[in-house]
Amino acid sequence: MKERNKLYILFFLIGFIFLSGTLQAQEGDRKWALRYSGGVIVKPLLTSNPSGISTGNGGGGVLLTGEIYLPRKWNLQAGYFRTEMSYGEGDRTMEGLQLGVKKYFIHPDFVVQPYLSASTQINWSDHREYTHFTYDSYSRYQDSRNPRLSFAPGIGAEFYIFSSVAFVAEYNFWMGVHSKTTLTVSDGRMNPYTMKDKGMHHYLGLGVKITFPFRVTSQDGMNLLSILANMLFPDWYYY
Repeated sequence: MKERNKLYILFFLIGFIFLSGTLQAQEGDRKWALRYSGGVIVKPLLTSNPSGISTGNGGGGVLLTGEIYLPRKWNLQAGYFRTEMSYGEGDRTMEGLQLGVKKYFIHPDFVVQPYLSASTQINWSDHREYTHFTYDSYSRYQDSRNPRLSFAPGIGAEFYIFSSVAFVAEYNFWMGVHSKTTLTVSDGRMNPYTMKDKGMHHYLGLGVKITFPFRVTSQDGMNLLSILANMLFPDWYYY
């Protein structure tokens, strides 16, 4: 990018900082929020894996929720979830409604908001996933019973990069009710291996959260200017 164009952008950002003072909403607590996150670590807790086979890291998930803030640092959430559980050679999928409650512990104005959570999932996808596949010397047998209902304790934190925009990281340990998976694989070159679980899995999600009423402050302008100046003028920024 030419230096002249960079300077135009810089002048625009400086103007935005002064303009943002006129865009600031009325002062008030957060009332509600929208959140989107994706599962970056989704791994089953195996109850049997005598061959020590890795399940890989191909699992994933999506969570889209709406949240309502309550007095005394409580928060209710509800939304849609989809989880894809990978066992390396096999997989299973759950999707449906997720409900939860969160408890914050520090003043809402602090940029980092740690919390504890408790959630439940109502799965409306297939309750039974069965596969028995054979081709030449390769065979794979999978029998999964997905839970209709799951529960999870969780811990997380929100990092507010702007007044109404936060980066979110949350870990949950999910426990499915009346759920199990058995997977047996043989490729003809090794002894067949088997892995089993009881419907429990680890889930780490990363995402973004936007709170309302939406606010834009002069400090947000300064933060944005700092981020973009670092991107546009890295040599100047670290000089």
